[in-house]
Amino acid sequence: MRPRLTGIPLVSCRRRSTQQRAPRTIFAHALLTLLLLIGGMWSQKASATIGFCGVLTNPPTAQTGPTGTTLNYTFQVRDDSNCDLVGTTDNIVITSDTTGGAFISSPAGAQYNGISNPSVPFTVTLGPSAGSVTIDVNCQINCDTFSQATFTATATALPPSMSVTKVLSSTNDNDLSGSVTPGDQLNYTVTATNNGGSTLNSVTVSDDHFPGTMFCDPLLVGNPCVLSGSYIVTAADAGTGSVTNTGSAVSKQTSVPTTGSVTTPVFPTPAPAMTVSKVLTSFVDNDGSGSVTPGDQLNYSVTATNTGNVQLTNVHVSDDHFAGVNNCSPVAVNGTCVLVGSYIVTAGDAGTGSVTNTGSATSTQVPGPITASVNTPV
Repeated sequence: MRPRLTGIPLVSCRRRSTQQRAPRTIFAHALLTLLLLIGGMWSQKASATIGFCGVLTNPPTAQTGPTGTTLNYTFQVRDDSNCDLVGTTDNIVITSDTTGGAFISSPAGAQYNGISNPSVPFTVTLGPSAGSVTIDVNCQINCDTFSQATFTATATALPPSMSVTKVLSSTNDNDLSGSVTPGDQLNYTVTATNNGGSTLNSVTVSDDHFPGTMFCDPLLVGNPCVLSGSYIVTAADAGTGSVTNTGSAVSKQTSVPTTGSVTTPVFPTPAPAMTVSKVLTSFVDNDGSGSVTPGDQLNYSVTATNTGNVQLTNVHVSDDHFAGVNNCSPVAVNGTCVLVGSYIVTAGDAGTGSVTNTGSATSTQVPGPITASVNTPV
């Protein structure tokens, strides 16, 4: 007798007919087809919105620059999404976070619908503080947005720095000479500017030609600290020929003084002066006597010369023995104004024994008249 197995149910292996398994087989095939269809649709959507949307063919790379500078980027994008075939718009959007204070200046968003491999330029302006900013290039299709590329723009910290400019803002021409001379007032500004990468403290601006200081605390990046003052020109400056005025500034972070200078030419105190010379340049011996006799012609020149240190205006040169006046304005220093004329000797001159001819000159600065004479025997 064979042993009997207990606790294990016996399974019948009866063969089923074709008619019995057909309905289940048909259902399984239908279910499998449906699952494959759904899977294909999901795969197509994933490819359209993630796998192939705006492929970057020339992605930008990380750049580094000083704070406040502008970095230039460009990239190319290829539209492989086929979304245009169904009427959608490919919108390339460039965004950034706020780390480092940088910002995008162009473009805020640009559509490149249907364009093959467009080149997309944009700039990143770094903020005033050191740090990195993350730049994301995004592709948007049918409101499905995802990050296509991420890179960084880094602002490096500039060291503390300060510049100083000294400017002659105006002058008070107290003697109305038209130039800077002793007694005139020179008005200056001294400007210290924070051109470094961080805030400066205890900024003190001063000048070597006038008293007073300007104190600025704090002085932010890019901001000025301005001192104004005046100086009266001295005779010593005129002797030197100029005034060199220097402004300086120091701060807690920049202890070595930063300076800026301006040089102003100075002329001596105005001393207008004029001389006159009278010359017998030739004579016409009308009677052939070989000497000056009645009826002969005397030819003269009268020359007024500016011998001062300022120009002369309204110079008038005249003569007491012939008509005519020469007017010159202005006459520069060492310049001249010349009058020429002639005189016919008379019998009265022969009776006197000579002709005394006087030329004269006047000007606004030298009223005069300044005169000079020449005596010719007759």
